[in-house]
Amino acid sequence: MRTDFLVIGSGAAGLSFALKAAEHGHV
Repeated sequence: MRTDFLVIGSGAAGLSFALKAAEHGHV
């Protein structure tokens, strides 16, 4: 269960980071 939560958490963090990077043009 904890591993699933970790994967979901890291996935959400990675997604938000990717969106911010796209906004700044650093892809």
